[in-house]
Amino acid sequence: MAVTTSRANFRSFIIVFFLSTGWKKIMSEFIICVSNHEYDASLELWKVYRAIGDDPAMKRDLVRVIDESGEDYLFPSDHFVPIALPKVVRDAMMRDAT
Repeated sequence: MAVTTSRANFRSFIIVFFLSTGWKKIMSEFIICVSNHEYDASLELWKVYRAIGDDPAMKRDLVRVIDESGEDYLFPSDHFVPIALPKVVRDAMMRDAT
C-alpha cells in the first residue's frame, strides 16, 4: 500500500508542478525519466533526456523527447520530471546534441 500511496503522491506532485510551471517552460530543456512503464525498450529509467515543446502533444499529456539518435518521440508526460542542470552541463549537452 505504501508504494501505491507514494506513486499517487508523486503523480499529484507532477500534476501540480506542471500546472504551475507548464511544459512550455521546458521547451528544449532537460527532463529525467522517472518511469518507463510500458516503454522499457524505449526509455531508460533515470536517464536525462532533452524535451522539445509540442503544444498539441502537451494538450494530450504527452511530451516530445529526443533520443540518442536525434529522433524525437512522444511519451506520457508523467514518465518525466523537468530538471535544472548547471549551465556548463546544459551547454555541453546541447553542444553534443547538434
